[in-house]
Amino acid sequence: MKKKFGKTLAYILVFGMIFGAALSACKEVPPGSHEEIEPREATGPVENLATLDADEGEDKEVELRIKQDFLLYMHSQGEVNMTLEMVKVLENYGNYNDAVVVRMNRGAFAAITTIQVGGIDFIFSNSNTALVWHSGQFFELAEAYDNGLLSKENLTTIAEKVNN
Repeated sequence: MKKKFGKTLAYILVFGMIFGAALSACKEVPPGSHEEIEPREATGPVENLATLDADEGEDKEVELRIKQDFLLYMHSQGEVNMTLEMVKVLENYGNYNDAVVVRMNRGAFAAITTIQVGGIDFIFSNSNTALVWHSGQFFELAEAYDNGLLSKENLTTIAEKVNN
């Protein structure tokens, strides 16, 4: 019993040290030390955006809006050191009901990840799953489906793109 307690205590201490080190690395960044993004009103719906083609002026504008909104989203999640140059759209799965389904660069574990939304499986090469961008906000696929931003038919189409 004493040996088991000692082992458990050792694990707790090691975890506490790692957690404490991680917390100490997260500190308030002084103004001006990173790229400042001005808060703005949520962007409106995107019409007829099938792809984010770099050659199209309108698509570049929409891609920039998505990146800016994602940066604000990541800052709100505590990623205050992220800059606009670091934000990348990895995949674009299309426009559905004034929402764009994208895969953004965010921290990911190197493990095949399967999620199920509305009874449909989505298989990703890592833990970085798709997000839904609508009116300047980001939603997980399940959240977007539950809130009526995506239909079951939309999910089927997106799954075909994701799973191939």
